[in-house]
Amino acid sequence: YETTNFFMNYFLSELGYFITSVQMREAARLLIDCQDVRIRDVGCRCGFDDASAFTNAFKKCYGMGPRQFRNLHNDEAE
Repeated sequence: YETTNFFMNYFLSELGYFITSVQMREAARLLIDCQDVRIRDVGCRCGFDDASAFTNAFKKCYGMGPRQFRNLHNDEAE
């Protein structure tokens, strides 16, 4: 029973990590490619109902907030 719980917890943890990484890759793509889409809407499109939860997850993944990320990539494109 304990072994089953261990593997189930591990699986759910890895699944959560995978889903978040897919969400963050899509968010990064939208921030760069869709300049007219508001950051809040990028978060919603990527499955986040709460703008602060999106911002926190994005910062954890990329080391900067979505606005800073967009501005950085905007500057590189010019």
